[in-house]
Amino acid sequence: MFCVLTDEVAFVFSLMAQISGRLKARYREVKQRYGHTLK
Repeated sequence: MFCVLTDEVAFVFSLMAQISGRLKARYREVKQRYGHTLK
């Protein structure tokens, strides 16, 4: 029971880290692409 719970928590945390990493990468791309035009 405890192992399953920790596995689920670890999965959720890894999923959140993956999504936040993708969002950061996308934000960095957009910033590099449109940063000079927004100024």
